[in-house]
Amino acid sequence: METPFGTADRGDGVGGNVAVAAHSTVVLAAVPDTVSRTLSIVGLDQVFPAHPTAQAAEAAWTPSTG
Repeated sequence: METPFGTADRGDGVGGNVAVAAHSTVVLAAVPDTVSRTLSIVGLDQVFPAHPTAQAAEAAWTPSTG
């Protein structure tokens, strides 16, 4: 059975979004201006933090505490 990305049931009762269940985050790096404006218009800039470079994103990363 095919499942959408990120919604696979791992058999542990968590189901739903695997990334959320794992307390993971997604950040964006080197986002073009036009894409950045679009993300802002639809409010996704509040969901996905953006950094000017991959190195800046890595430097801003802090390990999860939970």
